Amino acid sequence: MLKKWSSFRKKVSSYYQEQDKKGVAILYLILRSLVIICLIRELLLSDQLEEANKLLGREYEINGVVVQGEKRGRTIGFRTANIEPSGPYLLPSLGVYAVTMTIGTDDTIYRGVASIGKKPTFHDDYKVTIEVHLIDFDRTIYGEEVSVYLHNFLRGEKKFDGLDDLIEAMTKDKENAVKLLEKYNE
Repeated sequence: MLKKWSSFRKKVSSYYQEQDKKGVAILYLILRSLVIICLIRELLLSDQLEEANKLLGREYEINGVVVQGEKRGRTIGFRTANIEPSGPYLLPSLGVYAVTMTIGTDDTIYRGVASIGKKPTFHDDYKVTIEVHLIDFDRTIYGEEVSVYLHNFLRGEKKFDGLDDLIEAMTKDKENAVKLLEKYNE
């Protein structure tokens, strides 16, 4: 009887030691995930989008619906889709990004430039908006659900002295985005 008890006790002890190891491993994975999430958040908020994307293993994505905007972009040659996020998203630092975008269930990948900011050239204090200028695109897509994939941070948000300076900067942003997003050529 003692041999059976001793054998049973060893099995139980071994089992609990194994469970402790599994518990520590699970705790480690949870803590590691929390650290990575915090790091991704900090990278997104500090102009380090590419590093955040590496940790995510994909491009940071914002889903939303195209809504009416101020319609100013079309008057200066940079028509934009104004995106209303479909949920609470952590928006990256204010600035300009090279992006790709899909529309609805269409798998076509459109290249573009996104501005995430408060439009300081036109407003003193304005809510944060997401505006995407798609390259070689001329469709009306109000009400469409879209997914915007942020690939590269181009520059921080800036207040320009006038429209000419803004248009010059937007032209450079578009050229930079085209180069960075070459692999998405149709």
